[in-house]
Amino acid sequence: MTTIETPRSVSFCAHLLCMPDGKMVVPDTLADPRFADNPLVTGDTGIRFYAGSALRDEAGMILGSLCVIDRRAREATPSLLRALDELAMTASSALVLHRSVHELAGLVAHDPLTGVLNRKGLDAHFARLEGPASLLLLDLDGFKAINDALGHAAGDAALCEVARRLKHAVRDVDAVARLGGDEFALLLGRWSDLGNVMQVAERVHRALAKPFIIGGTKVELATSIGIASRPLHGSDLTQLSLLADAALYVAKRAGRSSTQMAPIVGTAPSILLGRAELSRHLVAAIENPAEHFNLVYQPIFDTRTGEATSVEALIRWTVDGVPIAPEVFIPLAESLGFAPTIDCYVLGAASAAATGWPAQRQLAVNFSALSIGPVEFENRILACLAETRFKPAQLIIELTETALAIMPEHVCRSLRRLAGRGVSISLDDFGAGQTSFRQLRQLPLRTVKIDRALVLDAATDDRGRKILGSLASLGRDLGIRV
Repeated sequence: MTTIETPRSVSFCAHLLCMPDGKMVVPDTLADPRFADNPLVTGDTGIRFYAGSALRDEAGMILGSLCVIDRRAREATPSLLRALDELAMTASSALVLHRSVHELAGLVAHDPLTGVLNRKGLDAHFARLEGPASLLLLDLDGFKAINDALGHAAGDAALCEVARRLKHAVRDVDAVARLGGDEFALLLGRWSDLGNVMQVAERVHRALAKPFIIGGTKVELATSIGIASRPLHGSDLTQLSLLADAALYVAKRAGRSSTQMAPIVGTAPSILLGRAELSRHLVAAIENPAEHFNLVYQPIFDTRTGEATSVEALIRWTVDGVPIAPEVFIPLAESLGFAPTIDCYVLGAASAAATGWPAQRQLAVNFSALSIGPVEFENRILACLAETRFKPAQLIIELTETALAIMPEHVCRSLRRLAGRGVSISLDDFGAGQTSFRQLRQLPLRTVKIDRALVLDAATDDRGRKILGSLASLGRDLGIRV
């Protein structure tokens, strides 16, 4: 088959496109003044006969033509013209189908709301990338408040604006994707310098820090970012996603507008697990906590006597030899509903280990808000103490300010009854800003532990020292150890 590129100025089909019915027949080109001196007729090609029918799109617009040519003059028979029209219609349908399939493939690869890539599109883009690449996973901070306060339409408008700003924050060769909900991803190619990648992350933070105007209302958003790069952290998108997801989890714990780069990992078992992978390991650990968790004990000393008056039981967890930080797996356990199971395990294992301690030494066990909420909380505590034969007077139940902030009245009554049996109630992280004086008055607190944020700079912060002094005086006046 020979392919000939023809200038429009001499093209037969250019004339066909001007025909109202999209058809043109030239029985003898030498006898037609339009083509008699055409180089396609007088030259080596020697075209003497032409018959063409237009190719159209679904709206009837002419896209091109399908033609039959011959080096001999001839008359076009009705059967030839019918066959030509049928072939042109078939070719037109094939072109329309091809374009529809192409457009459908684009829809499958793109998020219908924001127009950026979706997970499938991100996979395809990564497959086309060669050389160094960096994956940035983003999770919006404050998006839920927009949905709750202004409605889902406002939330959708915010997501579209986020996508627009992200596209302006990266190069045209980079990819922006929405993975679902308020989760976005950026895929940067051809950059091996992590310093440049961090600069992109900072540019994203600045872009999203500008106020959003949604339906005339000014709202604020921020994002946490986790980063993993090829080849530094892995070679395929699954590896990078796991590491970037784990880095994102750390970034979210650090606060708004935080960025975390995944650590460089080797071939040893010291891998960093993503949230999904970690969740699967946690599910398995919950089924047999004694096999997967272990306890360590932190003594608490009386500053006046130097004696250890109590010991705090702290849970620890390792996965394939890798220690998982409590600030990572405890919130994960709470989100999966496992906190009550873990708290009961710690209480049972620690009280069993502490049986036989001196009567004056107490055991402190932390309880999450999810553990103290159920009405059977009090009975669980008493049943565990009875099983291990641990004295209630030696137990300290430690609660966080977050737990107090959402504590229903029946829990307050349970705590007062437990205190009546000798159990001590301690408030952890006091001063973080969620505890009211009304709760201090109503709850049977024996101890408060001041939040570390108020203690860290006390040596150099005069105002901080005064606040600590006031809290100590308040505790003394209320008969509460600080």
